[in-house]
Amino acid sequence: MIKRYRQKITVGAIIGLLILGVVLIVLDWPNVKAVLAEAEWKQVFFSLLFIVFSYFFLSYGFTVVSKIFQVPMNRLSLMNVGFVSAALNNLLDFMGMGGHALRIMLMQRKGVKTGQALAPSIFHSHFHNLGMFCLLPIGLIYLLVNRLVSPAGAVGLIIFTVVIIAFIIVATVVVFKRSLRLFITNFLSKVIKFVIRKDATPFFDTFDDTMTAGVSAIKDHPQILILVILCVIAEWAFMLVGFWFCFDALGSPVSPGILITGFAVGISVGNISMFPGGLGIQEASMAGLYSLLGVAFSRGVLASVLFRVVYDFIPFIISLFFYRRLLSSPYKEPVG
Repeated sequence: MIKRYRQKITVGAIIGLLILGVVLIVLDWPNVKAVLAEAEWKQVFFSLLFIVFSYFFLSYGFTVVSKIFQVPMNRLSLMNVGFVSAALNNLLDFMGMGGHALRIMLMQRKGVKTGQALAPSIFHSHFHNLGMFCLLPIGLIYLLVNRLVSPAGAVGLIIFTVVIIAFIIVATVVVFKRSLRLFITNFLSKVIKFVIRKDATPFFDTFDDTMTAGVSAIKDHPQILILVILCVIAEWAFMLVGFWFCFDALGSPVSPGILITGFAVGISVGNISMFPGGLGIQEASMAGLYSLLGVAFSRGVLASVLFRVVYDFIPFIISLFFYRRLLSSPYKEPVG
């Protein structure tokens, strides 16, 4: 009885997330029709092709991390989980919680405990985000060297970049330093117990054990970490090329420096906007910065909307066909 109840709750939650994703696409559909009417389809195809490679390396990187963390699932299933969770997270991104939640729910159905599923998800997401935030200093240096922003704007961008880098450093220490991780998890456990009167210690213990074992394995085999980093670099490189083709499809190709600068700031602002997927916020910040860099504001808006279509909407729609296989397999009770 409990097994059936858990299964229904999991499937219901997944369907709820998918419905929310469809709603976001519908809300943005007028903008989508406008940009598709102006885009050159040949260039859009090339953009989609590079986006496919980007998602492949993202999913493969997640699979490599999960196997190192000894997640008891085959590689094909992990690739599927990595793809569908990335597609959903990019569309609904709310501090990464949508992607983590979907991974946990799908992996639980395969007999993976919650903490055991969360540890590799956080580890992989950390390096995924690290790749994104590494683009910020590159964009900032480009702006400063070419004197494309005012002194006040430069100070603001420097402060923004420093805050982001400091956050990444703290997050990296938490991942690799067990004593700090235990301090944070113990604090969170006490907060949860105080708020909802539920003991979350077993979950955090499993999470810490899995994270500790995974980090230890990576330290013993550093070449694995190099493979993960290479996947992250490839993922973001293919994504940037795909974005460049979005500008080219609208007849407004831009230089690599301008492309990286607007992309890094726009994606970062969208991710921290606390709005699902950064919908509207990401496009506005990208278009605003690109206009400062000499790109027509209307072109910046259209290119950023087209990028959302090829990187968020289309992969999400394709991912819907993967759920049947992931959800049709028999539910397994988590072991241990």
